[in-house]
Amino acid sequence: MSAELTEGHFVPNDAIIIDRARVPSVVATDEFVETKRQSWPKYLAYKDRGTILADALEGLAIVEWIDANPEIDESDVKIVEKIIGNLRIGTNYRDIARAIVASGLVEVKK
Repeated sequence: MSAELTEGHFVPNDAIIIDRARVPSVVATDEFVETKRQSWPKYLAYKDRGTILADALEGLAIVEWIDANPEIDESDVKIVEKIIGNLRIGTNYRDIARAIVASGLVEVKK
């Protein structure tokens, strides 16, 4: 099934769009529905469709959180914190340093 957009149809600006080419293929046998990483008994897949969808959405939420909160090298934060501390621009250097390192706009040379 494909959807066609005509006048009057809008995609919300916070919509998540997934390229179908990235959705894994499914192989169904008489008893199972499978992808490369998951296998569900067919009768259970029909019965627990909501659970399967909820698990997929929770996984997507975790990936979005990871993208919004990249892993930070704490040693980089400490170096930037010392630099900011030497500038004497405020008192909470650690939060400022974390924000600078997280921005990706600086490269800390050790």
